[in-house]
Amino acid sequence: MTGDIDSETNQGITPRAMRQLFAEVNELHEKGTAEIKVSSYFVELYNDQLVDLYFRLDHKSAKDKPPKLEIKLDAKKTVVIKNVIIKDAANFEELNKLFEKGNKQRHVGATRMNAGSSRSHSIFSILIESKDLNTGQKSLGKLTLVDLAGSERADKTGATGDRLHEATSINTSLSALGDVISALCRNDKFIPYRNNKLTQVMQDSLGGNAKTLMFVNISPAEYNASETMSSLEYASRVKQIKNTATKTQEGEEVARLNDIIKRLRAGEEVTEDEIMKID
Repeated sequence: MTGDIDSETNQGITPRAMRQLFAEVNELHEKGTAEIKVSSYFVELYNDQLVDLYFRLDHKSAKDKPPKLEIKLDAKKTVVIKNVIIKDAANFEELNKLFEKGNKQRHVGATRMNAGSSRSHSIFSILIESKDLNTGQKSLGKLTLVDLAGSERADKTGATGDRLHEATSINTSLSALGDVISALCRNDKFIPYRNNKLTQVMQDSLGGNAKTLMFVNISPAEYNASETMSSLEYASRVKQIKNTATKTQEGEEVARLNDIIKRLRAGEEVTEDEIMKID
């Protein structure tokens, strides 16, 4: 996902996506046609629990207890994680620094097959709010970069104790993701998103109003042939999912009223003139 940030040819998908995003943002700013705000949150799913990596960045003491993270869907069917820390970024450098620091907070551990094995799935979501300066119309976008830990066989990894518990959690969540992908491929009326937190947090990335790309890493070694075949079969099912992506937009008046609602919920005072829009 990360690759070599300093290499133009060996950069991973995450820095490439962030760099391209801000290239587009800067172009719009130069034209003076749009006002754009970029922010992000970064969580991992470790042993079936969501962990706020930005919270771990800001609170080094073990005594600091993070708030409970809850996965919700808003009115537009976008996944929202209640109580997660969201950080703004003005440019590529700021966003990349947040990603790199957050990524270092992930749980890793050694197994027989990987000395620095990821013991969690990570979900890095970039939120984009754009306002057209000519029409006042607002557009909302979300780019979610998910790094899935690979499925594991205990007889190959030699996992015991905590490593085995982590592997069981990883395999269970990947199995749940496979069930969701199968249901989407069959166009089932019921999609089992709620069977696992991984599929809950990825709900708006898999179905409905989303464009989804999946990159599958496989091993060329004959020793890993069964895992390679399993991964390729997984990927072939994903390719069968068909979504129709549309813009998420709201008019200037709707955006103004939503802003007032947010302020009221936060306990701020709002005057009657603001509500009625009386000059």
